[in-house]
Amino acid sequence: MDKEKDLVLVTGVARGLGKEIVISLLKDGFDVIGVDINDYSYHERIRDHQDRFLFIKEDITDVSGIARIKNEALKRKKTIDVLINNAGRMISEKLGHSSIEKWHQILQLNLTAPFMLVNAFTCEMNEFARFPLVVNVASISGLAGGPYCASYVCSKHGLVGLTEAINEEFRIHGRIRSVAICSGPLDTPAQQDLGFVAGISPRPDENLIDPAMLAGLITQTVRLRENMTVTRLVVRPR
Repeated sequence: MDKEKDLVLVTGVARGLGKEIVISLLKDGFDVIGVDINDYSYHERIRDHQDRFLFIKEDITDVSGIARIKNEALKRKKTIDVLINNAGRMISEKLGHSSIEKWHQILQLNLTAPFMLVNAFTCEMNEFARFPLVVNVASISGLAGGPYCASYVCSKHGLVGLTEAINEEFRIHGRIRSVAICSGPLDTPAQQDLGFVAGISPRPDENLIDPAMLAGLITQTVRLRENMTVTRLVVRPR
């Protein structure tokens, strides 16, 4: 990795949007650290850029895991320049029949883990990074309610709130900025795994957002952070 290049840390890179974000960032010239609890299968589209990519297999819901991620990242550069909190999960459960255990699992991955990563990296980012940025991949569900997925809706509302808190706090005494990516349903394995659930899934005839296109938009936001501040991107399929 080139220590003069901007270094971006991305979570949830093993598949779906996260994998596309890695590919897009590498093609645009960034150095990338990818984190996932699952194994990473190197895609042919990044073979020419593997020297600028480091994969860390780690659990971001574990405090000690966060410490190990930070330790590995800071071996390569004195700070990351951009943090992209992409990892997340949705389950479908009706209120009155919901599992408290699953509620905690969703909140831990979708909200507490991003907070722990922000908490771990912001001191170095604020002091050393070039135009430090936190990108929180939220959801349209972070702006409005939805049936049968209360844990997901609450976690994404919280992630949007975390974005706003970062902007307000570092507007006063720092340089870090944050943007919430609030997109509609994506054409990803996670959406396919969920299956069709009336009220929260797209209809069979409804368009889905191409994750590669959304990844490109996120990369553009990262690249343009030197010239402008974007605090929220709302993306819906046509």
